[in-house]
Order: sequence, then C-alpha cells, then structure tokens
Amino acid sequence: MFVHGAWHGAWCWERLLPILAGKGHEAVAIDLPGSGRDQTPPEEVSLDRCVAQVAAAVDRLGDNVWLVGHSLGGATITAAAEQAAGRIAGLIYIAAMLPRSGEVCSDAVGDGTAVIIDKLYFTPDGMIAVREDAIADLFYGECEESDAAWATGKVQPQPGTIAMTRPTLSDERYGRIPRYYVECLRDRAILPHAQMAMYQRAGVDRVFTMDTDHSPFLSRPAELAEIMEEIVGGAPGGRL
Repeated sequence: MFVHGAWHGAWCWERLLPILAGKGHEAVAIDLPGSGRDQTPPEEVSLDRCVAQVAAAVDRLGDNVWLVGHSLGGATITAAAEQAAGRIAGLIYIAAMLPRSGEVCSDAVGDGTAVIIDKLYFTPDGMIAVREDAIADLFYGECEESDAAWATGKVQPQPGTIAMTRPTLSDERYGRIPRYYVECLRDRAILPHAQMAMYQRAGVDRVFTMDTDHSPFLSRPAELAEIMEEIVGGAPGGRL
C-alpha cells in the first residue's frame, strides 16, 4: 500500500501503479487525512489519525501487506507498522523520513531539508505551503516537463502536525519488520546525505540507489517498479 508524502496525495503514484499491476502485483494508494481528495479539516489532521487511516486500509487488504512511504509518508508508515505489525510484510522507504523511536522528523533529517524550508510559507489559515515557483525544482527536477506541470498543479498546502509528532517504536513490533530504503541522489527536497544518515542510524535490510530526483515514481517509474519487484517478488501473497 502506497502512502504519499507532504503536499501530495494518492495521485502521485498514478504512473507507477499500472506498471506494478502489469507485473501481477495488487497495488493500492490512499489519501491521508486532509490530503488529495480527503476532506478531513486541517485542525483534525494528526499522525495518529494518519496511522488510523493506514491501519484501516491494511485491515481491508488482509495480511502480508507491504507499506511504501514517500518523503513524510515514511513517518506515517513507521508509526503504522508499530500498530499493525502482525499484518505488515515489510516497509519500503522512498526518499523518505525514517525517524527512530522518540524522534520528530526534524531530529531525523537534520539539515537535509534546508533547501526546502526556504521555499515554504504559511497560508492565512495556518497551513504550510510550497512556493509555486519552487515546486518543480524541489520535487520533479528530473521529470518530463509535462509530468512536472501535471504534478505541480496538484500540490496543496498541509498542516505541519505530522512532522512534529514523536513515534514510539518497539523491537517486538516495528523492529522485527523488514525495511528497505530507496535513496535518490538528485533529491533537492531531502538531500542525499540526510537520507543516508537516516537509514544508517535507523538500520535497514538493504538500500537501493536511484540517480534521480525526489519523485522517482514520476521521473523513473519503470526503474522504481523493477526495484520494488526485486524487493517483494519473492514474498508469497504479499500485497502492495
């Protein structure tokens, strides 16, 4: 199951999911609270509510579900895996936040989001937004212009609460789940050195490297699908 990052929605996976379906994988994407088509009021958006939404979707899918998190979605799948550990086959982080127990995302990423922070502003209703003239460079620098324009038009403001919540993780639940990281070497939203620092500190089973931007599901969807096939292809009955 695919979990988007900040300012995005389930729409961001639209280029990737058909490729995976063609490989025989049951792949679904969800909107987190207050994102995409979800109409949750901003003041009600929290990491706990995001986790509950992911856990409910996992319950609908059944057992052996792989959770895939992009960017800030990494924090959500981390916390969701602790809660729904018995049904999770593995975790795949794509240029994602990878907090350890008790860390907020800023602790985990260090100075790795310094470029993007300079491009943010608060909307009148207190949401955090990305300057429109910076979106394509930050997120879609290696994408086709048409794809970058399509995605830029869908990016929306979001509350900052998710990134400021500290997950509590246990070795018995989260700690026993296989974890994989896809690092992106041309990322300008979460810089590559910060991605490396996170997966080295938190510990993952294997790292895959892509020479592309923050959004490989748009810039290199076929290559990303091949990586995911390598990760989950041998897992019996696993669902994406």
